[in-house]
Amino acid sequence: MTSFFNYHEYISSNDRAQTHHPNIYVEYGQSDTKLRRCVRVPRDYSVVGDEYPYFSTHFVGEEPGAYPSEEGPTYDSRSPLKDIISYQEYNDIVGTINGYMKRAFSPWQKCQFIETVLSFLTLWIFERLFASNNERVLAQLDEYIDQLNSKNADRFILINPRKNGFLSLDFLVMVGEPNI
Repeated sequence: MTSFFNYHEYISSNDRAQTHHPNIYVEYGQSDTKLRRCVRVPRDYSVVGDEYPYFSTHFVGEEPGAYPSEEGPTYDSRSPLKDIISYQEYNDIVGTINGYMKRAFSPWQKCQFIETVLSFLTLWIFERLFASNNERVLAQLDEYIDQLNSKNADRFILINPRKNGFLSLDFLVMVGEPNI
């Protein structure tokens, strides 16, 4: 049995477990900091270790370490993301992003090996002349996230994982007036 640490949860000022955080992607004090909350999907190191960024496919608030609502109103890991996105859509989004992460960062890809050899043989001139596999795949990821956000802007905004160093996958969701 694996243990799971919910670093993406915190205890708010009214002693409730929260799965959503203040919006750190806007300046402090703007109205969006109170209306949009950041739901973080953590990285899952049990699948590929630290070989490349891999985000948890457990729905936020329902992972093995989450507090079920049966333990009382104070300890409830229910996420506001559950109200706006289905399990299937969530798995599609996270699975697609995990696929991009593997293609961009896994050292065991053939193109990574070929590019490394070519760079070494040309004294890294190859890297100056051609975009690397990593750059090409991350450009595709940027395009995917932009398309996803333009299609779902009224429901959620997915923050590009580059903005937080690939530590988590952040969804910005509208929660109205948060009770924090």
